Amino acid sequence: MEIFHRFAIGAHFSEQFRAVGVDLPESKDLILVFEIAEDDPRWRDVERLAKDIGNGGAGHTLTTKFSRSELDAAAYLSMLPSWHHGYPQPEDEFAYRKATYDLSDYCPVCGIGARQVAPFRFKKPPSWGRRSILQLNWVFDEYFVKPEIWESVFRPYGAECRPVVLDKTGAEIESVVQLEIPNLVELQMGDYPFEECSTCGRKKFDPRVAGFSQLPASTASNIFKSTQYFGSGASAFRHVLVSNALYGKFHLVQARGVEFQPCGPVTLVGGMVVAVAPAISAASQRTNN
Repeated sequence: MEIFHRFAIGAHFSEQFRAVGVDLPESKDLILVFEIAEDDPRWRDVERLAKDIGNGGAGHTLTTKFSRSELDAAAYLSMLPSWHHGYPQPEDEFAYRKATYDLSDYCPVCGIGARQVAPFRFKKPPSWGRRSILQLNWVFDEYFVKPEIWESVFRPYGAECRPVVLDKTGAEIESVVQLEIPNLVELQMGDYPFEECSTCGRKKFDPRVAGFSQLPASTASNIFKSTQYFGSGASAFRHVLVSNALYGKFHLVQARGVEFQPCGPVTLVGGMVVAVAPAISAASQRTNN
């Protein structure tokens, strides 16, 4: 496992980062982006400099890259998008919410409570390229796949599907379906920090964690969502998780569009979230159904 820090810095700070060894290209862009691993000898200097200039000067996100053995050894894995394609329709003033969800229990402050009751609407059929699974912008707990990928990968492991329609006509799009994932499983959050909504009082957990994802409670499901919500501001979503068997089938057919994050114990050390490797010596037996 390698933890990477991705920075987006104002161009006027570029010389300071070059001074500590960051190789930044000469550019007229106002924002420059670079990535650095925690085991890089330059990391401590970069970390100190980023703290000195503050969030206003350096946007910061965490990513983790796992070895194949770490992925293969995990009993469960979170499924994460490697791209976002398009927006739910109609997108003006987020009108897709009313078109797609029952909002009777929805909180506009924290984003929790929307219940899907109608198909998602796309502006046009997706441009798949070499990919076969996607997420829309703004909707972080739903996945859309090519029908043949649903049939060969997800259907054998209990995932159903919903149609997707064109916004202007309501006609069903034949080249994409939405994965239907009704099963909910509680994740073992321990002392993981959360916020309570000032309006509805419901909990939402910080989605940013480096390392391993949270382990689920025992379940027979091969694909499911967390009972807990994650997100910030008015964005709320559930994590989507899969069994080792489903992950193995996905890898076998070399489907593209998502990445996987192994699940392991998560705890707090000195106020910081620390995720450690799961105590699993071998992968669950994968099937080739």
